[in-house]
Amino acid sequence: MTALTIRVASEILLGEDLGRERAAQFHEWMHIAGIEFEFSPSTVRLNWLPQRISPEFKQAAEGIRNLSEEIIEQRRAKLATTDEDQPPRDMLALLLRAEADPAVTYPETQIRDEVATFLIAGHETTALSLTYTLGLLARSPAIRDRVRTEADSALGTEQPRYDHLTDLSYTRRVYREGLRLYPPVWAVFRQASEKVKLGDYVVEKGSAVILPQWSVHRDKRYFDDPRKFDPSRWERRSPNAVSAYFPFSTGPHSCIGSQFALSGATLSLARLTQEFDIEVVAQELRNLRPTPTLRPVKGVMTTIEPLS
Repeated sequence: MTALTIRVASEILLGEDLGRERAAQFHEWMHIAGIEFEFSPSTVRLNWLPQRISPEFKQAAEGIRNLSEEIIEQRRAKLATTDEDQPPRDMLALLLRAEADPAVTYPETQIRDEVATFLIAGHETTALSLTYTLGLLARSPAIRDRVRTEADSALGTEQPRYDHLTDLSYTRRVYREGLRLYPPVWAVFRQASEKVKLGDYVVEKGSAVILPQWSVHRDKRYFDDPRKFDPSRWERRSPNAVSAYFPFSTGPHSCIGSQFALSGATLSLARLTQEFDIEVVAQELRNLRPTPTLRPVKGVMTTIEPLS
């Protein structure tokens, strides 16, 4: 799933397909970063960041920076030979064209840092959510069959496109439900900017505040039969109207790429389910690691059979 999502994100956002080899290398760098920032939720502090940065993490960070610069130079070279009447509109192309605007002044590393950020944020959470949702579908054959039927009707043999989404409403609810039970970002961390009362509690200015999606999404006060994988719950309620459902965080600092993730993941889920039987044993979704994202400790062992 990581190889899939990083190649999709890089091609759509940056105009460059990383290819399988570079995608695998990027995945390894992200794995190193996850280990560096792993922590216990019961002992989290605002200063939980590592006191010493490991040589492995420094090497991974340098690799990501170098890859970002390589992508920028490749894109810059291609844009130099592009027809100006039909300019590409990927994010990186827009950033590079803005360099010529005298009203725009970028800091020296601005574009590189933007590329690195979109590479990191644009793929990992989607890869994790697809992994967990496919695992849930493997345990729910009736739901999987319904997704497959919808995909056959909506996609047929065509390549998935954005305009197919209107005919993939059930698949979208399935993905929403996967995000509820296995939110890739398992908690949001904030710091109180002023003293405030929340219910019976007073939060002092400067206090650490944790909004744990993992716990809230599984709380029976907010969801009927909360541990059940039940996409139909989103027929009865709109996700946007449920304040206790916030897989992309909430408020002014919510994820800027939420619609990109929802669209891409829904299309991917439909195509994967249409073309393959993907089997995951239940135990594979239990051994998870709380890094900044919720990761499987040893990956998720899966058997995949193409459908005839």
